[in-house]
Amino acid sequence: MNEWGVLVPDETVVLADGPGFRAEAYLASHDGRWWYGLDCKVGGIEVDSVGFGWWPSPREASYETREAAIRAARLACARRVVRHVVWMRSGGRAGNPSVLRACAAIVAALEQMPLLEA
Repeated sequence: MNEWGVLVPDETVVLADGPGFRAEAYLASHDGRWWYGLDCKVGGIEVDSVGFGWWPSPREASYETREAAIRAARLACARRVVRHVVWMRSGGRAGNPSVLRACAAIVAALEQMPLLEA
């Protein structure tokens, strides 16, 4: 965590990277605990960020618990990106075609995303 109280990742894994979009999983530590999360950016702007849990240590959570948390985060992120696409198609931001394509690519990438190993 930096001096402004913002959690700074210790490790970042790029899950999908294409023209105009990026999806990253990250692992950050603070006060001896670990936070796992997933960020999606379109055109350099974060359109979704999902955190899926603090653990005393990545090794102390069972593999099944981590796997379930990662699957839940992936599904939540995909759903939010889909809602963002629906919002834009209904008139938000004039339905920018490049952003719509980027959102669709993020959803496709998230569906193919392997589980992260802690």
